[in-house]
Amino acid sequence: MLHSLRQARRSLKNVIAGNTLVIKKTLFVTSNDRRDIRDEDVMEISDATWQSWNVNGIVSIVMNRLNDHAQPTHKLKAAYLLHYLLIHGSQKIFKKFSRHIERLQLLSEYPFGHKNHTNLVQDMIIKDTLRNVLRLLTDPEFLEKQQRDRNETYPERIRRESRKKFENYARQIAAEHLALDQVAYVNINFESENELEDNLIDFSDKVEKFDDESVSRNSFEISIGETSDEFPLWKESLLI
Repeated sequence: MLHSLRQARRSLKNVIAGNTLVIKKTLFVTSNDRRDIRDEDVMEISDATWQSWNVNGIVSIVMNRLNDHAQPTHKLKAAYLLHYLLIHGSQKIFKKFSRHIERLQLLSEYPFGHKNHTNLVQDMIIKDTLRNVLRLLTDPEFLEKQQRDRNETYPERIRRESRKKFENYARQIAAEHLALDQVAYVNINFESENELEDNLIDFSDKVEKFDDESVSRNSFEISIGETSDEFPLWKESLLI
């Protein structure tokens, strides 16, 4: 019941504020609900950082969550999200958070876990995560090493999917050309002028008769071997 009320309250606040889907997702991931952060959610936020109009909103929410000392869960989830974005997000995220190094340094030293054992554990995790964040922001070699081991980024995934779609389309076009060539296989060769009358086309009842010489002297041949000249994509598509 309490969880449903929280969801309804959060939905109402999003509607009033006019938040976008990315902002809603960022608020949801860094909320104080007792649930683990899903990889799919942080990956979706990371993908959104490659679109410049989403960066400022994400940075604002993360910094506000990190400064919410009354809610340790906000700080914990925001620190985890920030660490993930620096490794998997765009360069714009790195530049934005580089301006807040001093604030992040103060937050990494702020003691708030004095109430119970749970808060003490969260305090240790938050401080350790923020130290790693500061190292990512100040040590280019460490950042490069972490990014080298990451999964493919949003642009890399888009390029891979686009290349796959193009290859499938090229194979489909090649298959259609091959099928068309097999259906249109014609090998008609008029070698002499004295051909049987059955070989001539007679439209006497509709139009004037063709000249025998104009038909018999024209010899043509279409075969599968010639399709590479007529359909140049046929060869290239099969090599993809």
